[in-house]
Amino acid sequence: MRISFLAKVKKYFGLPRGVLLFALYSSIGSFTGPIWWITAQLYLNELGYSPEEIGYLVFVMSITYSVFAFVIGFLADILGRKKFLVLSSLFGTASALIYFWYVDYAMLMLSALLGGLSGAFYSPVYAVYVADLTPEEKRTMAYSFLSFTGNLAFALGSLFTVTSYLLREWYGFSMLDSYRVLFLVSAILMLASLAFIAPLKERFEKRRKVSLQDLVPRKSAAVVAKFSIYAALIGFGAGFIIPLFSLWFKKRFGLGEEALGPLMMISSIVLGVSSLINPLLVRKLGAVKSVVSTQLISVAVLVSIPLIPNPVVVMVLYVIRSTLMNVTGPIQTALIMNLVPPEERGKTQSITAVAWSIPNSISPAWGGAIMERDLNLPFFICGFFYSVAIPLFYFLFKAHEEEASLRALA
Repeated sequence: MRISFLAKVKKYFGLPRGVLLFALYSSIGSFTGPIWWITAQLYLNELGYSPEEIGYLVFVMSITYSVFAFVIGFLADILGRKKFLVLSSLFGTASALIYFWYVDYAMLMLSALLGGLSGAFYSPVYAVYVADLTPEEKRTMAYSFLSFTGNLAFALGSLFTVTSYLLREWYGFSMLDSYRVLFLVSAILMLASLAFIAPLKERFEKRRKVSLQDLVPRKSAAVVAKFSIYAALIGFGAGFIIPLFSLWFKKRFGLGEEALGPLMMISSIVLGVSSLINPLLVRKLGAVKSVVSTQLISVAVLVSIPLIPNPVVVMVLYVIRSTLMNVTGPIQTALIMNLVPPEERGKTQSITAVAWSIPNSISPAWGGAIMERDLNLPFFICGFFYSVAIPLFYFLFKAHEEEASLRALA
């Protein structure tokens, strides 16, 4: 008897079918991600916008995300998760279509706003929906599997960004038109992703009575406050350079999508494969020590990048840094979801996401302004905030080490 692909994956990983469908849905968003990480920055640079102006577009997207993410997480605990995923895809489609049709700064600002809404309607719901669909002992595996599939899709999307280069070389497209094709593809894919969430079911009990007190996760307030402090420091530091990395590569080494696409692809593959060892890391080191050890090493790699004059060595270091900083993200997600009760997961995810995104929305414009004067300084500012946040995470959560390690095991 022939077994379907989803059935085979379900049997191997022991994950519910809903998680596998969700992985397909979220992978489309991951596939289109490099178009915004790589192509959009090169496109804006080609249009003549300065790093500071590009930073302000990032600011608008991030601050929009921050404002709405908190509300969406609260509403998702009341109204359900699925409808917000649908709206996320629709807003993402509209944002991409604006980049395809318009070049003036005001319309690009509107696109940034819609992109922020798309993220706000997805991010607070993502971890919560998966937690609803999986038993506690399978959550680290579920988040690691989603990280793997997401990074694999991001890798393919990174390679796909080279299409703009090929359109110019093989078919004579102009620089701007070659980029616009990718924005159109992004819009089509975001709309098509709705097919994968259509069969998904809600797996939580909706509450009918709501008060302002419900905005605060009272049972897990201490956990939320601790993680929010860490997230704010990481988000603020990251904003100085991480969203501007493609622009930095362009200005420092003159690299375009023909080099950055494969680089992002390799980085995503390495990160995706590495994320599958998370259950083993938790067993060996514990949840908290796994996060702290990998992230601290990544900071040392980060601050060494601007000191290296060879672009090939820098690209290798980029892959190492990205992997070490992000590989234990699923462990952090499982840790927080396991430490809070189900009825508070939506608002917890929203508050911690906002704690990261508000500081992260401020610093890209500053990072862009600094980059116009000193290309390398944003790395050291980012490294400073990371160096404060990561040890702080250990001291805030070491008391949960045994509990988290036991409960987060897959």
